Amino acid sequence: MIEIEINQDIRDYKTKLIGPFTTRQVICIILGGVTVVGAYNLLQPYLTSDTATFICMILASPFVLMSGIFEPHGMKMEDFLRASFVSLVLSPTVRKYELENSYNKQLMEERKKKKKKKRKKSKIKAYK
Repeated sequence: MIEIEINQDIRDYKTKLIGPFTTRQVICIILGGVTVVGAYNLLQPYLTSDTATFICMILASPFVLMSGIFEPHGMKMEDFLRASFVSLVLSPTVRKYELENSYNKQLMEERKKKKKKKRKKSKIKAYK
């Protein structure tokens, strides 16, 4: 019997372009392949085969991450990198938060007034 997998939530469904790959994954595979082949052809005369292959693997890694195979916190990689950059670099680590409590402000003003009144009433007589 043929079984078809159906998602519980319609937002989890991703349309497939070629076989099991989505459009985003196909584009990233093509761009990564062109980058790797071009870099390997450029580096082969100057470096050994192992070194050129290692550099090509490093150059292909952003395309693998951008393809959507790895989705941290359910976000696409560019959204995750943008959110990480904002929270780690642009946002302050210690947030300055000042609370303006109007009740506390009035209470402090009344205390100051009472202290001033007490000072005026009390007169100290010095002994001669």
